[in-house]
Amino acid sequence: MRRRDRRVLVATAITGAALLGGCSVPDGPRGDATWHLARPADVSADSTSLEVGVERAACASGRTGTVLEPEVTYETDRIIVTTYVEPLTGGVQSCQGNDVVPLTVELGEPIGERKLVDGVCLVPDAVPASLCEDDGVRWAIRTPSASAVWGLPKG
Repeated sequence: MRRRDRRVLVATAITGAALLGGCSVPDGPRGDATWHLARPADVSADSTSLEVGVERAACASGRTGTVLEPEVTYETDRIIVTTYVEPLTGGVQSCQGNDVVPLTVELGEPIGERKLVDGVCLVPDAVPASLCEDDGVRWAIRTPSASAVWGLPKG
C-alpha cells in the first residue's frame, strides 16, 4: 500500500472512531438545557411556581449535571423560562440521552392567561427542533378555542 493511501486510511479510521465514539461539544460558560412540566395538570392560571424536569441539550454521556438558576422573562402573552446547566467537562461524550433533573421555578407573579415557553427554543440552532415542537410552548391555558386548535379535550 502506498504511503498516501495509508495516510488516507488512517485519517478515515480516526474520523470514524470519533464519530462513533461520541461527540465533544463545547458548552461555553454554561450549557443549554430544555425543560418540561413535571405535572402539567397541576399548573393553572393561578400558579406562581412550576415543578419542571430539566435535561441538558448536548451529548453528555447520560448526565445533565448541575442545573443553574433559571432565567424568567415576563411578557404580555407569555412567560419565558430558560434553563441552563454547568458546562461540560471531560472531553468526548456519548449521545444516549441525559437524565432529567427536577427543579422548582419560582415565578414572581401568577401565570394568568399567558403561555409558558421554553426559552432555549427561541435561540436559533440551540437545540434540535424535535425538542421545540409548538415553538417551545410547554403550557397554555385551556380554552374552548385552544382545545379545538390543539386537539385537546375541553376542560
